[in-house]
Amino acid sequence: MRFDGLEFTVFSKGNTKAIGSNRFDGLLEDRHGTLWALPEESWLVKYQAGVFTTYTPKEGLPSWTVLQIEEDEAGNLQVLSHEGIAKWKDGRFVTYALENLMAVSRSANWVPGRRLAWLGSDGLYLYAHGRLNTYSTQSGLPSLNIGSVFEDQHRTVWINARDAGLVRVKDGHLTTYPLKGAFPLKDPRGFTVPAQEDRKGNIWLAWGDEWLGRLKDGRLTRYTSSPGFMVSPMTNFYEDREGNFWVGAENGLYRAREEAVTVYTQQDGLSSDNVYSIYEDRAGQLWFGTWGGLYVDRDHSRPVSLQPIFFVRLRSQLRQEPPVDRISRPRWLFQ
Repeated sequence: MRFDGLEFTVFSKGNTKAIGSNRFDGLLEDRHGTLWALPEESWLVKYQAGVFTTYTPKEGLPSWTVLQIEEDEAGNLQVLSHEGIAKWKDGRFVTYALENLMAVSRSANWVPGRRLAWLGSDGLYLYAHGRLNTYSTQSGLPSLNIGSVFEDQHRTVWINARDAGLVRVKDGHLTTYPLKGAFPLKDPRGFTVPAQEDRKGNIWLAWGDEWLGRLKDGRLTRYTSSPGFMVSPMTNFYEDREGNFWVGAENGLYRAREEAVTVYTQQDGLSSDNVYSIYEDRAGQLWFGTWGGLYVDRDHSRPVSLQPIFFVRLRSQLRQEPPVDRISRPRWLFQ
């Protein structure tokens, strides 16, 4: 489904032959503006210049089963499959076989983050910069209860071990920052959001519904419940182009800066305090998805301007008829 600011257009296997599926597990827009879609059936679909193209092993994929897609540091799409890594270069896929990849990936538990990472029975596997590395308890990993994996701008890898703390992997050496004992950790979910780095090099962490943390120069600063900041399960992080760090949570929207954390809730115009997605478009407008509606921050002259978005006329390519009024009166989207 595509939204152009006024209308939704639906593409499906019923009206677009090249798609072949109505269920998708992943979307990725590369830096060239090409949209890649991962159907549930696990081939690959490309959308470029208004044209859909399907890729299977006949078109160069190493396997019918595509497990994960991402963009590497050079801007190339790379695809992880049972048979190896495939990269999109010069209009075609080039496959790189990886030793032991097939056996590991069939039973893998995928780890969220900015790199291809999966958890096998014998350790954590991380593919980055053309190399496959394995980290196990024998090599220094304190736990296999992994929540997420993150790589910062210096190519240092950070591993969120739910029951052990934060693990730094630098130049092949593992360093654990234990959190138990240093802070009270009651929430068994541990890190609930993949770690994220801001433009200043700070690493942001979220531990269950207990605290928001910022790791700077090796020191962790925690934001816990206080007047104006009541911690609840956090759902996502986002840094805008002005350097504001936004945190979506189940009890509001938080804007974190060096000096303070500001919270926005229903009292500030949100129809729901549950904020589950944050996105900044090319015009610099911030979009916030909540249980009660979709909001946009259009006016940066004020601390925040939360305006509801109304959709009155929706068009679907599935119907061979003029657009119809789907919503007869303004109401919150997704309500």
